[in-house]
Amino acid sequence: MIRATHCTSDVPSGFVRYVVNAYLPEAGLNIQVAQLTQRAAAIDLANLIAPEFPEAKVRISMWAAEFKELPEAKRVNAALMEALATSLQAERPGHEFLTLIGYRSKSQGA
Repeated sequence: MIRATHCTSDVPSGFVRYVVNAYLPEAGLNIQVAQLTQRAAAIDLANLIAPEFPEAKVRISMWAAEFKELPEAKRVNAALMEALATSLQAERPGHEFLTLIGYRSKSQGA
């Protein structure tokens, strides 16, 4: 019989960060919005940008992160949440969000 042993401090602590990815290789599209620290925010963001790229695969992935990365992740998350809140007032919120974070499509001269 195998017994479970108690894990000690040699197991690193951390958190989960979420990455929203819109991917359409034939159009040269690969957008990644990382450092979201809340699953609900990642779902909201994926739903927001999906209409901008109807043919793209929009996915959310979870990544393990070390605890020492948390302060920077929180800072980036706060900025993304502010951009998300601001973009909700626009006629095309997904387009507005992408503009606020600096994304420019090839048709916009990127």
